[in-house]
Amino acid sequence: RIGTVWLAWMVVQSPTGAPIHILAVDMPSAPWVARGRLANAVHDVLRRVALPAAPDVVVGDFNCTPGSWVIAELANGCSPAPPWRASGWLCTFERPWALLRIDQMLAGGRLAWRGYRTFDLGFSEHRAQQGVLTSPRLEK
Repeated sequence: RIGTVWLAWMVVQSPTGAPIHILAVDMPSAPWVARGRLANAVHDVLRRVALPAAPDVVVGDFNCTPGSWVIAELANGCSPAPPWRASGWLCTFERPWALLRIDQMLAGGRLAWRGYRTFDLGFSEHRAQQGVLTSPRLEK
């Protein structure tokens, strides 16, 4: 048993009115499960759900470190903020002394990274993520 894969689909409007598609993720916390099994489960869920569009942003608790197959399965061409756009302590779990980077925020080709950081909200087991994105490809 691997646990439950939670996905939420949102569409928000950019300042120009263009839709931005967001896939929010909450993966099971199952360190005893091989990442390949988890990636296969995610693939099956996405195939059954059939998202109406490719996500512009994929964000959430992946319970996987950067480079994991699970992230590649969910990313759908999206990528994390490049190092020159990220600042501060990027690990997200377990607050307040986070040492693991298991939460991710990925952006697709229609958006451009301007900034990324994590910060402590003072509650929860995870540090919060904040991404600043622009939509030059949506404004044309």
